[in-house]
Amino acid sequence: MTRSSGRHRPPMVSVNGETYEGDVAPVTLSAEQVAAELRRRDQSIARMADELSLLKQALRDWQSDQARLPYVGELDIDPGT
Repeated sequence: MTRSSGRHRPPMVSVNGETYEGDVAPVTLSAEQVAAELRRRDQSIARMADELSLLKQALRDWQSDQARLPYVGELDIDPGT
């Protein structure tokens, strides 16, 4: 009688000659589903690029505003006030 190590091993699944470890086999997508997924990805990337551009511009504007402020050096601030 052999002893079990007590560890559960996930099942092995074979699909089209490929062996996968886990409870779920990979999902086969149609060409239309892949195309739709790529369109969603591209739209998401475009939205993020637009947002990044807006954030970069806002940062540049803020930096310009800060550069125009007079430099006051070390501030002597009483934290009790």
